[in-house]
Amino acid sequence: MSTRSVVFRMIGCAGAVAVAAGIHGIIRAADCTAEITTCTPGAGQTIGLLAGGFVTGVAGMIGGGGLIVFAALFAGVGVGGVTAGLASTGFGHGFGLLFGGIFLVAALIPTTLVALARIGGRRTRQLLATGSRGIATVLDLQDTGVTINDNPRVRLRLLVQPADGTPPFEVTIARTVSRVDVPRRGDQAGVVFDPADRSTVEWDPNGVPPIAAVLPPPGGVSTAPTAPAFGTPSAPAPAGPALGVLSELERLESLRAAKALTDDEFARLKSRLLAE
Repeated sequence: MSTRSVVFRMIGCAGAVAVAAGIHGIIRAADCTAEITTCTPGAGQTIGLLAGGFVTGVAGMIGGGGLIVFAALFAGVGVGGVTAGLASTGFGHGFGLLFGGIFLVAALIPTTLVALARIGGRRTRQLLATGSRGIATVLDLQDTGVTINDNPRVRLRLLVQPADGTPPFEVTIARTVSRVDVPRRGDQAGVVFDPADRSTVEWDPNGVPPIAAVLPPPGGVSTAPTAPAFGTPSAPAPAGPALGVLSELERLESLRAAKALTDDEFARLKSRLLAE
């Protein structure tokens, strides 16, 4: 975490504390007025705390505090309302508990999102550090209809060839991709997967790994396959669609000969290729 984020989170949380104090004072002042007691409301002071706290909190959120400060502001309103409700005996009691409780529950939403994001980030880092690497070929993709920041979320069906030479496997994952660099059928990229749960796959930031079990192409000369990551310029494709189909059929035949594809997998991929 950067120093900037820490500073602005501290600023935002200080604003949330001021908001809590302001809300508490306003509800207590309203309770005093409703009950016509001799307590001193101090409305000007509490409104100033509330306004200053919101301004400080928003500044901390925009400056770098993010969802943490957003959740803190909601929690501040909730804590101020609940504590005022507990301290009141008249109007402020029921109103403070209800009002504060609603905001405390609302504060759980961004807090949960932050927690889930951190858990997901930790799992991804662990996978990238300890997972197995391989090359994924896009067999099919479908648009899920979801767009995040103008980027489509797609469902990708991949054929993953592990770098350690173990048999390939198919997996379907959902990913948000750049709208200017949407993967296409036949595209390849480096991936990292969990060998104990092969449905867990992430793109490899190191690119395409070397393949330990080299597959012999037609002609018998053994060379390691190379494949560009998404968006990386590749070598010119063979002239004409027919040559492209023949080249892909030869590659599938090589995979079957090397026992990397079963006969059923070869037949299915061959049928799909000829149908396109």
